[in-house]
Amino acid sequence: MKILIADDIVMIRKDIIRALTEILPDAEFLQTGNADKAVEIVRQTEGIVLVIMDEDLGPWSMRGSQAIREIRTFSEVPIVYFSSAPDSKLAEEADKLKVDMAYGLFEVSRVARRFHETAK
Repeated sequence: MKILIADDIVMIRKDIIRALTEILPDAEFLQTGNADKAVEIVRQTEGIVLVIMDEDLGPWSMRGSQAIREIRTFSEVPIVYFSSAPDSKLAEEADKLKVDMAYGLFEVSRVARRFHETAK
């Protein structure tokens, strides 16, 4: 089981991996700090079962929502759209993109736990 985490802050990626390892101890975690690279990884890697995508991946990268739109042109992999700052516009965007929305590490863990339970 491969899970891709896309966030420009290394410590956040590590925190997500640490939290998800408790729920999914056999998962293989792929990670990137760049949305363009996330699209490339999903396109080129078989076996990805979940993507966790931050909205703001820094000024050198496309937005997470843009990456999700691009991924949706070739994959239906489940995606958790992640932001550390609650924002109603992001929640509306998540609805349009048909992805789960999570705010903060606890919410990412909650959504991943639900994903794991439904995937059994």
